[in-house]
Amino acid sequence: MSANKFKVGDKIKVHKGLIADKYYDDVRCDSAMARMGGVVLTIDCVRSGYYEVKECVFCWSDEMLEPAEKTLDNLCRGDMIRDSHDDTRKILAALDGCYLLNYGGNEDATGDWYTVAELKKLDYQVFNPNSPKATVEIDGKKYNRADVEKVIKDLEPIE
Repeated sequence: MSANKFKVGDKIKVHKGLIADKYYDDVRCDSAMARMGGVVLTIDCVRSGYYEVKECVFCWSDEMLEPAEKTLDNLCRGDMIRDSHDDTRKILAALDGCYLLNYGGNEDATGDWYTVAELKKLDYQVFNPNSPKATVEIDGKKYNRADVEKVIKDLEPIE
């Protein structure tokens, strides 16, 4: 089994309920690892079959980890995304890094399939309807979208 679900720099969370001395994708779970359920870690190195993280010396497999937060790379059915024009879309289906989005204002009307690259090019971001503020990610850091737009509105575009 190869470790390929995550990449260096990804924030991941240890699955809750890991069992000590059990093997997950050929990686043995230590008793200390089993107690780390819910802890957020950072992928430091991707090896053949496992990951190394910055925060501890243990090795981890895909089966032991989950994304710490939603990104365009790990969306599921029912998740929401929004572009810079406040066009909000719902993920109706997810398959191998491609997403079927809803169409128009109808949450259940089928639209088109998009790849992660296409969504990024169209400036879509993960949207949590319960979140009080929309955000923009720049160099791995999140900022309030309204603050960023306010600061850059008077900048001259490069042609």
